[in-house]
Amino acid sequence: MTPSMKRGLRVGIIVVVAIAAVGVAVPYAPVDFLKAPFERALERGLGRKVEVDAVSLTLFSGPGASLDGVTIYDDPRAGIEPFAYANTLDARISLLELLRGRLEFSSLHLNDATFNLVKPDNAPWNFQMLLNQTTPAAASLPTIKVRGGRVNFKFAQTKSVLYFDDTDLDVSPGDNGAIELRFSGAPARTDQSAQNFGHFYVRGTAAPSLNLRVELEPRALDAVARLFDSSSAGLKGLLSLDAQLSGSPSALDVKGILQLDGAAEWRVGYKGKLDLVGQTLELDSTSPPGLNTRLHAITRDLLTTPQWEVSADFLDASLGSAVDM
Repeated sequence: MTPSMKRGLRVGIIVVVAIAAVGVAVPYAPVDFLKAPFERALERGLGRKVEVDAVSLTLFSGPGASLDGVTIYDDPRAGIEPFAYANTLDARISLLELLRGRLEFSSLHLNDATFNLVKPDNAPWNFQMLLNQTTPAAASLPTIKVRGGRVNFKFAQTKSVLYFDDTDLDVSPGDNGAIELRFSGAPARTDQSAQNFGHFYVRGTAAPSLNLRVELEPRALDAVARLFDSSSAGLKGLLSLDAQLSGSPSALDVKGILQLDGAAEWRVGYKGKLDLVGQTLELDSTSPPGLNTRLHAITRDLLTTPQWEVSADFLDASLGSAVDM
């Protein structure tokens, strides 16, 4: 190795060690003076008042900050509870905006977060307010990731017994102003200790109308029934579903396939309407399995105290097939 190569190697080692030292030291640097600017940057990106307990800088995973005790407040129309609270939030700084003299975040990663989805009287859902916020000073929505969160539901001043646990969420800007959404979560009830309802998976876009695909992993039919009725229904079989939703939150077109596996396998196509604002779901079967049958179901107060009505019409169906069903 030539002397110049040795000098270059030593310089390279010194640079690497210096970068590593800076990377290790940065999280411990006194940066409380940055808390207010970071709060304002988050407020511009989310269109909501934000409070942060503590700030530390990060370097190795990209220029950014780790924020502790993050409270994201809600639109006043939704009430006084915060929209979200996260124990920690990892924020990545947008280098392009920083070069322009603005502190903005390109991505937000919330850990151990709790969200309150609220439907006020005479106002849209608070998540609609967030997605549709058009404050002129607001920056473009950053990419948002949530891991291991919880989602509560509230209608006016009444909290629902239903909630989502073990929630993962990805929200990112898409093409032509659309918002890309990916969600998975385990539905649960606050009045039951044993929770075994399976996971829902949702992916699609909001632009501002919704276009979503919803899936429920195979789960015991009895467990799914107890999600909407706290008493044990004693039903047998495994239930799974695949649905496509499109339209506005108050008038979503629904179509898909419901499958029940037990002593026999039943696949039923269905279509109908879902009103997230009025909390109603109305469905009709489109492809009864092996029977000349029409099934009709309607649910009211879907997320508060569900009330179900189900009817079935059998036309020229064999007695043996009807007993199997």
